Amino acid sequence: MADSSQSSDKGIDVGTALFIELIFFSIVGFLGFLWLRQEVYDTLCMGFIGFAYVCVALYALLHTYSSSCPNCRRIFVVEKVGTKLLGKRTGYETVTREEKNRNGDVTRTWKEQVHVQYKNYLDHFRCLNCSDEWDTKREVRSENFTN
Repeated sequence: MADSSQSSDKGIDVGTALFIELIFFSIVGFLGFLWLRQEVYDTLCMGFIGFAYVCVALYALLHTYSSSCPNCRRIFVVEKVGTKLLGKRTGYETVTREEKNRNGDVTRTWKEQVHVQYKNYLDHFRCLNCSDEWDTKREVRSENFTN
């Protein structure tokens, strides 16, 4: 008989999610190959599709791994409990600006000093599966702000 504690688990573990993503991207890649089978000699097109396929797969894998609980490794069970402002500071930063014409071509570029504000936050998360709690720090940069 199955353990009742396993049936109450929430979310999907990372290994299962990676397996599902692998199957999905394999099917997409196979269908793309079948579609391009008639144009085997068009290596540039196949190379571009292969590159795009790898980029999307890597992004999906990294996003899945980064949005999981660090304790039980389940995904889709992370809840943001709160955010705390740790501090803020202002300063100047050199940025490069561009001016474009109607066609989107860059007509001129210049550098300027802008007043920026950095805010440091502490985000608090909780896992809905194992009730583990953890914090992460992040910094937000803003050019448009009021004191």
